[in-house]
Amino acid sequence: MKSSNHEVHRTALKRLIYTSRATREFSLPEHEAMRRDFARRNRDRDVTGALVTVGSRFLQVLEGSPATLDSLLEVIRADDRHEDLVVVYEETTGARRFAAWRMALITLERTVDSPDQNAGLRRLLEAQFTGERCGDDGRADADSLVAELAGYLLRAAARD
Repeated sequence: MKSSNHEVHRTALKRLIYTSRATREFSLPEHEAMRRDFARRNRDRDVTGALVTVGSRFLQVLEGSPATLDSLLEVIRADDRHEDLVVVYEETTGARRFAAWRMALITLERTVDSPDQNAGLRRLLEAQFTGERCGDDGRADADSLVAELAGYLLRAAARD
């Protein structure tokens, strides 16, 4: 069967998670400026995701085409605002979990949520930062982390 020009072709999406460490301290306004810049660039690249800051540590989830994320990761590696970048998870997926966010920003050290509400997210983030595993495999940890991050963003949006 021939495909028509009107047929929608699904392309594989890639999701990756990396951690890194800031090379200096950033203020909340600086984090927000980074988020705006990343969101603008991601719109042009059709990339979605979230940037999480916990003290001097960064964790970022990115979603997009495999080729786009591979080239974007090289740009990110060269950014001197952070170091010790480690890709902790990559997967091919058919759906975005962060479709509503070109780049969400989560700063947990400044959150107004109760500690109990974010306990699961904090545990999963700490496991990614330290290289420890919370479950039997990295996939379970990454899936849980992505779900927790998406849930956090949805709760935050509902409060706004």
